Amino acid sequence: MLYFIILKQKGYANTRLNMAMRYKHIIWDFDGTLFDTYGEISKVIEQVLITKGIVEDYTLISHNLHKSLTHTLKLLSEKHNLDYYNLVNEFMEAEEKMNVSKAFPFQGTTEILENTEGYSFIVTNRGESIFRFLESKNYLQYFEEILYRDSGFPLKPSSATVDYLIGKYRLDKKQMLFIGDRDIDIECAINSGIDSCYYDSHDILNIAPCTYYVKSYFNLLEILKNT
Repeated sequence: MLYFIILKQKGYANTRLNMAMRYKHIIWDFDGTLFDTYGEISKVIEQVLITKGIVEDYTLISHNLHKSLTHTLKLLSEKHNLDYYNLVNEFMEAEEKMNVSKAFPFQGTTEILENTEGYSFIVTNRGESIFRFLESKNYLQYFEEILYRDSGFPLKPSSATVDYLIGKYRLDKKQMLFIGDRDIDIECAINSGIDSCYYDSHDILNIAPCTYYVKSYFNLLEILKNT
């Protein structure tokens, strides 16, 4: 996390409103939870397939992304008789060059971040490009630590990343909330023994049982303030 630590030392600082909330520490997923990026990710996959002479339905790609990227790429590789690992590598290379200007935080995320009393973290299966997205919208200032695909931990739904944060920062599980838009986020929280919030950003209901279900972060903020 050297890159992130350097940014913190340059003077990025949280602006706290010090409004008491139910949870002191919040872990965020990134794609589809903190930032609305599925549209751009779908376009990246579309373009990778086009280089192979394949035209795929955008809606099919976008819908399956909500389950997981792995699921989507496996489905497409089987459907079009492609080597899965080659497709993954080509996608990852293209993903790192995604246009960050067209991806924005969801409404209400800033209000929750500025009301979080303790630490805010990100746990994502995205690669290092996450830093470009966060920096472009001045969001790096909010996060104590960001664990991403190349941080050396098993990917979600493994609890390894959350367990690491709990140990490193000596966190009380009862004071922690994991926010995500996919079942693997909720399963990660369950595996770690912490509460979770399913953010239904694309009208796809969850299967894994969550502590809270919301379609608006302003509703979540009210829930957390009044709990």
